[in-house]
Amino acid sequence: MKNISKKAFSLAEVLVSLAIIGVIASLTVPNLIYKINERKTVTQLKKVYAELDHAYEYAKLKYGPVPKWNLTASQYDENGSRIPNNSEHLFLKRLLSETNAEDIMAQKIQAQTSYMNNNPYIWFPSHRFPDGVLIWPVWLGNPNCNKTDGKLTDICADFRVDINGLKGPNELGRDQFQFYVTKEKIVPIGEKGQVTRKIPDYCNLTDKEKLYHGMGCTVWVIHKENMDYLKGKTIQWE
Repeated sequence: MKNISKKAFSLAEVLVSLAIIGVIASLTVPNLIYKINERKTVTQLKKVYAELDHAYEYAKLKYGPVPKWNLTASQYDENGSRIPNNSEHLFLKRLLSETNAEDIMAQKIQAQTSYMNNNPYIWFPSHRFPDGVLIWPVWLGNPNCNKTDGKLTDICADFRVDINGLKGPNELGRDQFQFYVTKEKIVPIGEKGQVTRKIPDYCNLTDKEKLYHGMGCTVWVIHKENMDYLKGKTIQWE
């Protein structure tokens, strides 16, 4: 009988193979994780948007149009600090009245500090959904709903959602997203025709000097279903 010899891999060959696998993994795994997180953000934001849009339709049937809700406009004092306004909370209570969102305003969880004219304003989330999504207090720019932003008309207010709740990073364009409320519907900030928080000016997370620099990203994530601006790309509508 012939002796059949089996050639084994040497230790050097094994180490080289492992090194190659490690390099490939280091190049592909981070991108895979990014894609998974990106898809999760897109899906969650679109889900929240749909739920809020349906909730607003119910609220208008129940309470009538926003101008009839007898609300007081949000304001800043002479020092640039936001003045507490019960109408902001009332607005969201009515908007979310037919949802399973919990009113958590009194609990004062997860304080967040915003700045206007270098003056800090500490605020707290207003409502929380069972999946952890937080709704932050509304800014009632015009309770009569006659404000305009470019081609968008009949604007009443705007508000912010945090799609992953207490986890962070708590940054516009990453896990927090802003919406307008008009007399008829809820609209993502940054849509074509808007001029105040337009793309790409307000969806550039590298420009830390600009106040609310990620506010215009909401519409991009919903309609384009990606977060390419996080890769340092300058995004533009076609």
